[in-house]
Amino acid sequence: MTYRYLTVEVDGKTKLKHRHIMEQHLGRALLPGEQVHHRDENIRNNDISNLVVMTAKDHMAEHKQKHPLQLACQHCGKTFTPAPTKRARAKSCSTPCANALRSKTEKATKSRPPMARALIQANFTHECEVGWVAA
Repeated sequence: MTYRYLTVEVDGKTKLKHRHIMEQHLGRALLPGEQVHHRDENIRNNDISNLVVMTAKDHMAEHKQKHPLQLACQHCGKTFTPAPTKRARAKSCSTPCANALRSKTEKATKSRPPMARALIQANFTHECEVGWVAA
């Protein structure tokens, strides 16, 4: 089997070299939730000074965190923590702020020049008390 990371044979089993080096350094086996991170992100550099043990959550955050954990509400400015699945699009800290933002957006849409308003309305069937309803 081909591995992206360097491997080593230990007791007839193939182990990832960076995990084996860290286990030797710690003097124990790594726990199920522990992962070994390469500080310089060079997976071939298995020097102990380049390796650090992290939880799976911390390791994932180190590599894959595209959107910040804390955001500022676009309405009131308060700092809030959005749900993990909403980080990319979260704009407000609460329902009242979300409603205020929606209201602001609707007012901005209605105050646009006639051509822009016509283009926006062309994508919707009718206006109701909440706003325009999508076609």
